Amino acid sequence: MIEKERIEEIKRGVDLVCPGGIQGRQAQKTGKGYAGLCPFHEDHQPSLSINIEKNLWQCFGCGKGGDVISFVQEFDKVDLKGGSYAG
Repeated sequence: MIEKERIEEIKRGVDLVCPGGIQGRQAQKTGKGYAGLCPFHEDHQPSLSINIEKNLWQCFGCGKGGDVISFVQEFDKVDLKGGSYAG
């Protein structure tokens, strides 16, 4: 099992704007954060918000959100909690 401190270190070290820009859905700077089209539902207006200070994301269209780990889990359809992730 990965230690909680190591997980937090990984979360802090990954820029959500990069994963948030996958599949041509580029995030645009909006004030202190970024906004873009959500890759988790049919999105025609930017409803995905990325808070770069807290390194969190939230979609105001489908309601999904979280940290970089939850983004990867949702996007890649993987379960990182299956015994190796203690988040």
